[in-house]
Amino acid sequence: MFPGLRIGYVIAPPRFVAALKRAKWLADRHTSLLDQAALTDFIREGHLERHIRRMRRLYGRRREVLVESLARHFGERAKVRGDAAGMHLLVRFEDDGIVQRAGAGKVLLMSASSYYLTKPPNGEFIFGFSSIGERTIREGIRRLASH
Repeated sequence: MFPGLRIGYVIAPPRFVAALKRAKWLADRHTSLLDQAALTDFIREGHLERHIRRMRRLYGRRREVLVESLARHFGERAKVRGDAAGMHLLVRFEDDGIVQRAGAGKVLLMSASSYYLTKPPNGEFIFGFSSIGERTIREGIRRLASH
């Protein structure tokens, strides 16, 4: 929502509330009471639910654009792995020149290798799409395929 607020919330069964309050007090005594009250009102007035619905539509569309662009430019040489959830895609490329083309096209690739405890597969990358517009996604995948 608002990363600058540095605030979160928990919905928990009543039996856990006291323990969570204590844990919060021990871990962080610096969250603004005003910010907390504003977030409470935001949630109670239904704004959070509307925000979540809007973001799901927006992120869903961006994900679709990314998947469509990968399919158009790479076909079977790019395989989307995992479930259709979240704000990132895990993509495995069967394309040895992908890293070089990314550099030439000024496309930032994030390797998935650091997420593996064992030897990672080659050509696997994580694509975040939540903060990138549809036009930029299309252009980045085009550059990745053509340079």
